[in-house]
Amino acid sequence: HPPTVQAEVQVDKPAEEPAVVIPKAKTNLSYHSRLQKEKLREKDDILAAKFMEIF
Repeated sequence: HPPTVQAEVQVDKPAEEPAVVIPKAKTNLSYHSRLQKEKLREKDDILAAKFMEIF
């Protein structure tokens, strides 16, 4: 019987967590995507600089 109780607890936890995580993700989405774009731009600049060094 103990294994089935453990399984029930494991199933319950993931169901509760996303409810807490999703609102945070929504508020941080625009900030996160902007940060991601800046990182990508920096990467492109570095790649371009390296590319120019080679040729």
